Amino acid sequence: MRGNIALPQFWSQALEALRALALTQTSLSRDGMLSQPLWDNRHHPPPKIPPLLRDRWESLEVTVVHNTFSDRVGVRHYTKEENQAYIDTDLDHHYFQNKKINNERFLDSWDIITHNIATPI
Repeated sequence: MRGNIALPQFWSQALEALRALALTQTSLSRDGMLSQPLWDNRHHPPPKIPPLLRDRWESLEVTVVHNTFSDRVGVRHYTKEENQAYIDTDLDHHYFQNKKINNERFLDSWDIITHNIATPI
């Protein structure tokens, strides 16, 4: 039994055998890297920003690596000015989850997010 879910013995043994192989992915294509999750990724550590700011970025659909690029092919990240223009379309952009968000701090967190993508795409 793993966690709260009981697996049939066959599946438990199959998963253990698979883990015993210690398979690792050595490389990804450009499309593969762009499609990786931003917040939970084996190829780079998660951005160290407060959970409220992370939740706010997720609400703006910043969830995978390609969401950080303006060209969608992994060449140019969105700028702070472009992000500001985007969040200005939200009338309550200074509040999220009933909490006030410091606009400069929120925009500064973008640098942390994009700097965290270690591998040039």
